[in-house]
Amino acid sequence: MEKERFRVKTILIILAAMALLLTGCDRSALQTEKPSPDAGSLSMRPEPSDAAATPTQEAEMKGNLMAWAETQADAENIANLYGINLVAYSNKIALFYTDQDLDALIQTGKKNGWPELSKNNPVTITQP
Repeated sequence: MEKERFRVKTILIILAAMALLLTGCDRSALQTEKPSPDAGSLSMRPEPSDAAATPTQEAEMKGNLMAWAETQADAENIANLYGINLVAYSNKIALFYTDQDLDALIQTGKKNGWPELSKNNPVTITQP
């Protein structure tokens, strides 16, 4: 029962984060070219460039976490607890960036009873 609730919660967090990223990120940072008819997949991840990446782009490329937070102040408190960077907050979802080991951070939070973090992995959509 507990595992099922955890799975449902995780799926909801991932869907909410995807909605946040799709509606709240800088559209110019995303690939806008149309795929050719024979292209096999679409990617929602920004392509790395020679220019310095913004914190949002860095979070989308590596080391990103997310958590539920009632307010932006709550999200900032979570970032301070874990020693990570708050990248974005919208619709009660906070996105964070860190160079630290994600699994170790999540375990530290569980051990200390802190608000729960989860990995926010970019998704690649493949066409048939």
